[in-house]
Amino acid sequence: MAKSQNGTDWQARRVSGWHDLLGRWTSGLSLFLTLSGLAIFALPFSAFTQHSLLLHTALGIIFLPVAAVYLTRHIINWLGFPLTHIKFTGYAAGLMLLVCSISGVWLTVEGALGTRITYAVRTVHIVTTFGLVLFLVPHLVAVFMRKAALDADGSTVRAARGSWSRFSLGSTTLATIPLILLTLGLTAVPFNNEFPEDYEQSPYEGAGPFSPSLATTHTGGALDARSLGDSASCGTSGCHDQIYAEWQPSAHRYASMDAGFQKIQSVMASQNGPVTTRYCGGCHDPISLFSGTKNIGVDNLTSLSGYNEGISCVSCHAVEATDVQGNANYVMAQPKRYVWELRDGPVAGFLAKFLIRTYPDHHVATLSRRMFKTPEFCAACHKQFIDEEVNDVGWVQLQNQYDNWRASRWHNEEDPERTIECRECHMPLVDSTDPAAGDEADFNRTANDGKHRSHRFLGANQYIPLLHKLEGAEEHVAMIEDWLRGDFEIPEIADRWR
Repeated sequence: MAKSQNGTDWQARRVSGWHDLLGRWTSGLSLFLTLSGLAIFALPFSAFTQHSLLLHTALGIIFLPVAAVYLTRHIINWLGFPLTHIKFTGYAAGLMLLVCSISGVWLTVEGALGTRITYAVRTVHIVTTFGLVLFLVPHLVAVFMRKAALDADGSTVRAARGSWSRFSLGSTTLATIPLILLTLGLTAVPFNNEFPEDYEQSPYEGAGPFSPSLATTHTGGALDARSLGDSASCGTSGCHDQIYAEWQPSAHRYASMDAGFQKIQSVMASQNGPVTTRYCGGCHDPISLFSGTKNIGVDNLTSLSGYNEGISCVSCHAVEATDVQGNANYVMAQPKRYVWELRDGPVAGFLAKFLIRTYPDHHVATLSRRMFKTPEFCAACHKQFIDEEVNDVGWVQLQNQYDNWRASRWHNEEDPERTIECRECHMPLVDSTDPAAGDEADFNRTANDGKHRSHRFLGANQYIPLLHKLEGAEEHVAMIEDWLRGDFEIPEIADRWR
């Protein structure tokens, strides 16, 4: 065996190994997959990282059969040789690659066919990527530094090795070109965050463009209606369909289309001017308010998406700050969308869902906040007063559920564990297959409790859903009636209900 190692057969194997086309493609694809994976892991959310993930996935699928054939053949070719540090690091790198590939396939299937990825599998995928680098780099360095025999074969090995290196770097560069072109040419759908040209931006001295509502945006300016609407995409994506179905007949959904609200808005506009209807828009019609629809000279003070969606998914989940003063005293952000969101066609829809599921951190960070669990979040709209700008008289307190709750027996300042908060009554826990199921941030829940908080917001008017013939209205109204009678069981507060 020693003679074989130091003789022509060994040198021939080395030369043929460096010339192996499958080996070259395996190394080139491995380099790109490693670099793109590290970019996805380390760089902030951007068009580049999103396109990196999609290309990483596509080339990863191509890589699997190529690497499987090459590595099987490579192991067989060198199996009979003694175990050295080079061979050990090669085996270790191969094991890391195997586990990394399996976890990558797992995540790809979950992203394409599931509703969310398994975070433990993603952790395995990341750790084994670093493990692959940890073992593969010293393996290749040792192979490169091993001196070629001082004969004609030595120069042949060096030439083959150089050719292999150029091929690997070249194929990685080749894969990077479409990534750069996609990053430059395909970004998230741009928003037109501009008020209409005739929009009255300072209707009240010293107040903002949305006054007399206290609502504002993170920029202080307009927000494109598209950035706050399209709730159907949350429900038809195969992700939040259960929550979407609950929301459809809810008070949040019909907040703007409500016939009573529309009549009051119309009378208010005719008596005091269209600008005064912004007072109502912060809570009832934020999409229309922030897109500049409530303005002088506008026949319909509610935009179509504002009418159909009221308090949409995004217009509730994009709130980044609130104040208990009420009258919609909150700050609305505009979440940065994924590059394939809001685009037409089944391919765009699939890619948008795939990105959200396999690259979910941005989605979660921008649309899920601890603040949402607090009564103070609800107080921004569930506390109302009217001031001189609207009534020409002065400050008058109107409906005020928040302070009433604080003064009630359901709020116990001395013993928070005896307190019953808004969400516990009006958003009771329900069995769920939703990807948002489970919540370890809630004091009485776990990450795997298989439940989510109902988005029916039980307790509101039970006539309006039927009047507007909303989807699921009959079931919804029946649940409200049970809730009002006290026949709707809420186990999580049973020991505190007194």
